[in-house]
Amino acid sequence: STPRPTPYYFLFLGLALAAILAARQIVDSRVGSYMRAIRDDEEAAAVMGVDTFKWKRFVFAVSAVFAAVAGGFQGHYVGLLSPTPMKFNEMAIIVVMVIVGGLRTFPGPIVGAVFIEVLSEALRAWGEVRMVLFALLVILIARGYPGGLVGISGALGRRLAARIPALAAALAPSQLRD
Repeated sequence: STPRPTPYYFLFLGLALAAILAARQIVDSRVGSYMRAIRDDEEAAAVMGVDTFKWKRFVFAVSAVFAAVAGGFQGHYVGLLSPTPMKFNEMAIIVVMVIVGGLRTFPGPIVGAVFIEVLSEALRAWGEVRMVLFALLVILIARGYPGGLVGISGALGRRLAARIPALAAALAPSQLRD
C-alpha cells in the first residue's frame, strides 16, 4: 500500500529545493559558464581552452545523479522500481513544461511545471483533449515566444520599465501647467 503522502510531500519538496539550489550553484559557477560556452559555440569554447568532452561528461553525470535520486525516492514511495511507470504522455508533459516555461532559462522549467500542472488540473474534465491543447500551446509558444513564459514576462517587464520613466517624466512638476 502507498504510505501517507504528507511526510513524503515535504521530503520531496525538500529534495526539489535542494536540487534547484544545487543546479543554481552549478549554473552560476565557472562550470556554468563553460556549459553556456559549449552550448552557444562548441568550437569557439574548445579554442578558448574549455575541455568540451570533459564538461559534457560532467553535465551528463550530474543529470544522472539528479535522475537517480528522484527515481530512488519515487521507487521507495511507490514500492516498485521499474522503467514502465514513465509512459510517453508523462515524458511528453515534461518536455511541454520545459518549452512552455522557457528554454535556456533557469526558472523556465520550474515556471512551466507549475503552469502546466495548474492547467492540467483545470482541464482534467476534458480528458485526453488536454494533450491536444498542450500540443497547440507548445506550437504557439515555440513559434511566437521562443523564450516561453519566462521570456514573455521578461519582455513585458522591459516594456513596463521603459514606459514608467516616460510616464514619470511626463508627470514631473516642471512639466505641469497651471
